Amino acid sequence: MIFIKDSAVEELKWERLLENSLQASPFQTIGTYNFFKGVENCSAHVFACEEMSEYTALAVVAVYKEGGIKGFLSKRAIIYGGPVFHNNNNQSIEAFLKYVNTSLKNEVIYTEIRNFFDYSQFNQQFTNAGWNFIDYLNVQIHLENKSHNEILAAMNSTRARQIRNTYKLGAVVGPSVNVNEITSFYKILKELYAQKVKLPIPDLNFFVNLIQSKNGIFFVVKHLDRVIGGAFCLWLPSQGVYTFYYCGDDNYDKKMYPAHIAIDGAIKFAIENNLKVVDLMGAGKKDEYYGVRVYKERFGGLLVEHGRYLKISKPLLYKVGILGLKILKKLKR
Repeated sequence: MIFIKDSAVEELKWERLLENSLQASPFQTIGTYNFFKGVENCSAHVFACEEMSEYTALAVVAVYKEGGIKGFLSKRAIIYGGPVFHNNNNQSIEAFLKYVNTSLKNEVIYTEIRNFFDYSQFNQQFTNAGWNFIDYLNVQIHLENKSHNEILAAMNSTRARQIRNTYKLGAVVGPSVNVNEITSFYKILKELYAQKVKLPIPDLNFFVNLIQSKNGIFFVVKHLDRVIGGAFCLWLPSQGVYTFYYCGDDNYDKKMYPAHIAIDGAIKFAIENNLKVVDLMGAGKKDEYYGVRVYKERFGGLLVEHGRYLKISKPLLYKVGILGLKILKKLKR
């Protein structure tokens, strides 16, 4: 087996691996790798394992570093979706995971894999390579052989009624590449994160570039030509849609639910394009109450426990960083 990275990774072999892997997601594509390389305060790597002239494992890694002291304590690597494997060769998978660790250990404080698939059959290989499994839930709406009406019928009855009523009041949703609409929605999203979520959000260029990338898509919600909600997503043909960032203007009209139909827009798009799943991307830890999980479950999706894997490269900085970020978050309240 041969391990390679970044510019040495061949695109044709990369694409063949994605076509043949059960863990393919838009986050592991060439387009998303190039997107992350162009994001401010972010860089990206791609690592691959080659056997018999074909790739058998690959991981796109986004490396984040914020400005100032916060950046010093939070430089981290995220593997969205999880590594892509083609065979079940335990020895090569374990070796590949160790190669990723070695390549990143001097660059980041920790690396986190946010699983969108069931990696339990590889859990021993992750453990042997020094990764810790973290209980973490997700909500996925499986769409195969289902109509939009069947998806609505499977939702919480109140949620389905709110979606139908919002459409009846004249709201519309659909894909858009209009920069003015993206900008209008970004203002709504930014205000939500500042006032309620209390977490940093990428700048506008991040989302404009995301939509311009091969795997990015924006669903805009409008009423009387005014943008009132939306969803920034990634998608992969024949596979699924992933709801990266979404929200609605809750103050626009109390009888309307723009965030609901932003998600419904992604569902409709997925059904029309014969995709398998709409992934709502994260539902918190198993034993902790998480209001976002309650919200997502009402779309009728399946609650899964694919978890996350964590590899800490610098334990002391990791502990200091966790404490420091908690203090900063409290100060914002």
